[in-house]
Amino acid sequence: MSIPVRTMQQFLRNAIDKNLDGEYQLYDSKLRFLTSSNPDHPTGNIFDPRELALLAQAMEHDTRGGIRMDSRYVSWERLDHFDGVLVRVHTLSEGVRGDFGSISIALTLLWALFTSMLLLSWYVIRRMVSNMYVLQSSLQWQAWHDTLTRLYNRGALFEKACPLAKLCHTHQHPFSVIQVDLDHFKAINDRFGHQAGDRVSFSCCRIN
Repeated sequence: MSIPVRTMQQFLRNAIDKNLDGEYQLYDSKLRFLTSSNPDHPTGNIFDPRELALLAQAMEHDTRGGIRMDSRYVSWERLDHFDGVLVRVHTLSEGVRGDFGSISIALTLLWALFTSMLLLSWYVIRRMVSNMYVLQSSLQWQAWHDTLTRLYNRGALFEKACPLAKLCHTHQHPFSVIQVDLDHFKAINDRFGHQAGDRVSFSCCRIN
C-alpha cells in the first residue's frame, strides 16, 4: 500500500505538539527523506552527506538520542510500527525564543550582573584598602616626625632606640645618645618671634 507524501506530511503536522519548537522530519530505514513538518523544506535538503553520515553512525548504537551539528541540535527516535526514524531539528534561534531559551537568557543576565557586582566590589575594596594604607603611612609619618624640621621626634627616638639598644646589648656593642642643647633659645623666640626661632631650630637640625 502506498501513501501519498502530502498525506504523510499532513499526518505528521497533526501528530506533533504545536507548543514544541523545531522541525520534524520523517526518514525511512536508509535515511531517505520522506516528508517534513516544515512546508519550506519539501525536499528535506537541510543535511549534507557528511551530516547524514554522522546521523547514521549515531543511530547504529541506540534507538533514540541526539547530536549537535553546528548551531543545530538534532534528536531522533526510531518508530515502533514504521520502518523509519523521526528526526527533530532544533535551531539556536528557536531555542532562544522558547521557554528554555528565556530561562537561559535570564540566568546569563543574572550571572553577568553578579560578576559585574563582584568586580565592582573588588575595585571598591581595593581602593579602600589602598586609601587606608596611604592614611596609615601618613599618620605613622606624622607620629614619628616633627612637622617643622621633618626629623624624627621623641616618640620615634624611643621606638627605634629601644630595639637598637637591645641589639647592642646582646652583641655587647657600645652605643651612645647625643643630645644637643641650644643656649638662650627662649630668648630668640622672645626677641625675634617664634618664626625666627623655628628657622634657627630647623637650621640646627640640618647640621651634619
